[in-house]
Amino acid sequence: MATITWTGGANDGNWGTAGNWSGGVPLSTDDVFILTTSQDITAGLNQSAVTLASLTVGSGFRGSIGTVGAPLQINVSGTLTYAGSGALAAISGTIGTANIDRTGSGVFVLAGGTWTTVTSSAGLLSAAAGCVITTLQNFSATWQDLPWNATAITTLTNQAGTVLCRRSVTTATNGPRA
Repeated sequence: MATITWTGGANDGNWGTAGNWSGGVPLSTDDVFILTTSQDITAGLNQSAVTLASLTVGSGFRGSIGTVGAPLQINVSGTLTYAGSGALAAISGTIGTANIDRTGSGVFVLAGGTWTTVTSSAGLLSAAAGCVITTLQNFSATWQDLPWNATAITTLTNQAGTVLCRRSVTTATNGPRA
C-alpha cells in the first residue's frame, strides 16, 4: 500500500501516465489523492481492475474527471471523498463509502456500478441508469435524477436538499436531521 498523489506533471490528462503521479500510477490497495490542479483527467480511465484503499479529491481540484459516456472506472474498498469543483466528475465502479461535498456549479455523476453508502452534503449530483445504491443519505445536496431504471436503491434518507427519485425505494425518509 502506497500514498499516491496526482500532479498532472505529464500534462496529458491521462490517469495511466506515470508522469502524472508522485509515486507512479495507482495500484490496488493504494491511497490516492487528487488535491490541487485544474487539469482535467479524461484519458486512461478504464481502471476497473484496480481496487484502491481510498480516493480523495480535495476542494482545490478544479478539473473534471471523466465524461458521462466515459467515466473513471475504478473500485474503492474504503472511502471515496469528493470535494472538488470542476465541471464534471463521472465515476463508476464498486465503491464502499462515498462522501460527496461538491463545491462549484458542476455535477458529480454516479455513472454506474455498485455504491454501498453514499453521503451527500453539498452540490449537484446525479446517478446513471443501472447504478446500484444501497444507502443514500442526503444532507443538503441537490440530486437532479435517480432514474427509474436504476437497478436498486434500498434506503434513501433526505434530511435537507432535493432528491428527484423516479423509482421505488425499500425505505425512504424525508425530513430534518435527527
